[in-house]
Amino acid sequence: LPYLMEYPYECSEQTFSRYYSNALAQHITQSNPRIEQVFKQWKSSDALLSNLEKNQELKSLILEETPWVRDAASEQEQKKRIALLFDANLMRQSLETSLNKLVQMQYPSGAFPWFEGGRANRYSTQHIVTGFGHLQKLGVTTPNPAIQNMLQKALQYLDQEFVKEYQELKKYTKGKKAEMAKNHLSYMQIQYLYMRSFFKDAKPSRTVTEATSYYM
Repeated sequence: LPYLMEYPYECSEQTFSRYYSNALAQHITQSNPRIEQVFKQWKSSDALLSNLEKNQELKSLILEETPWVRDAASEQEQKKRIALLFDANLMRQSLETSLNKLVQMQYPSGAFPWFEGGRANRYSTQHIVTGFGHLQKLGVTTPNPAIQNMLQKALQYLDQEFVKEYQELKKYTKGKKAEMAKNHLSYMQIQYLYMRSFFKDAKPSRTVTEATSYYM
């Protein structure tokens, strides 16, 4: 979780990772009062931050190259670091910041770019929606109008892209049964089917159902 929270880039996928990790961390601390007490004790300990922690520029550079380098820190430093990242106020603030940025990055079509201002990116969009599906499945997220609106738009976009690839396949094979019977299951379609399994309440269209049946 600390590694996900500290991603150094502002792309949509890493912005969501910060939201994802903070949502899980908040859920953990709220699930048992004793856990929160332990984190508060660690946070108030006398453990000194390492020179790496003090130097933000150096920390970012090393995280980019070797994200696991700080696993070598002392147990005391690790506890201090985890306690800071599980601070209730910081988690709440990070959740709000990450969600607001995701809302701003989403295009009217429902798609997310990889980086802000870039082209619509189906992979990133499916990755983000899948992550929200994980959180809902775990009971981590509560109903939120901003999230529900964002997911509804993203699902509409992804449904369209899923059907579009299916229709292009039929056009390419000219609808020949022998050709269609071959394995045309792309990794992007597999990712979509996995993502869609978390949102069964969102009724698919007839064309989505047809394409789903074919790939299944």
